This record gives sequence, C-alpha cells and structure tokens, in this order.
Amino acid sequence: VKDRAVEAMALRELGYVNLKQGQFSKGVTLVDQSIQISRRLNHLLGLSISSSVIGYAFRLQGNYETALQQFQESLRISADLNRPRSEAIELANLSECYREMGDFSSALECGQRALEIARGIGSRQLEGSTLMAVGRAYAARGEFSPAGECFT
Repeated sequence: VKDRAVEAMALRELGYVNLKQGQFSKGVTLVDQSIQISRRLNHLLGLSISSSVIGYAFRLQGNYETALQQFQESLRISADLNRPRSEAIELANLSECYREMGDFSSALECGQRALEIARGIGSRQLEGSTLMAVGRAYAARGEFSPAGECFT
C-alpha cells in the first residue's frame, strides 16, 4: 500500500509541475491517475490534495463547475479528517472560483468562513492569504472600503 501511496503522491506532484508549465492535458491526466490510486487505497488525505490540485487546473482553464466540484470534494474530505487548515485553503479556493464566476456573494461567504478558520487556528500566513481572497471579492463587487481594509 505504501508504494502505491507514494506513487499517487509522485503522480500528483509531477502533474502539478506539468500544469505550472502550461501542459494542461498531461498535468490533468497525471493528477487524475493520482486520484484513482488514492480512491482505490481509500487514502483520503492524498485524495483531498489531488482533488484540490485538479480543481486548480480546471479553474485556470475557466472550467469553473468542475473546479468547484473538486474543491468541494477536497473541503468535505478535509472536514472529515478534521484538518481545519486544509478546510480554510479549500474555502479560499472556492472563494476565488466563485469570484471569477461573478458570484460575489458566494465568494464572500466562502472567504469569510476561511478567514474565521484561519484566525481560529492562529495561522497568520493563512489569515493573510484568505484576507486577500475576501478583499478581491469585495473589490469585484465594487465595495472598495471593505476591500481596502482587507488589504491593509
């Protein structure tokens, strides 16, 4: 099992590198292979991370519905595993995706939930990145005063 879990991790990381290099099809194929192995092993943490990575890929391509599904799956698994940091990250990913879709209310809702979690676990780094997501959602909605508060 460990060798297959390591294989899934390696495929995910290789897929991520391909995505960063603009090789979308190859990257998605590799990350999808990672997802399939993680599912067969019932390796939930690996599945959560891979779902997030593939969600990122689909978001970059403008395939927002598929991205949302992947981020929501990663969020669900993170909650099941009691990993609040991962939950906050996925909520921030959902916030960005909703913002890019023009659904600013959902973007703010997810961003605010991510911010609450980040503050609750005392992660200043995560708090800063989620504040950026919330600020971008406010700015996209034309609410520049609260957006400015997030950025300062």
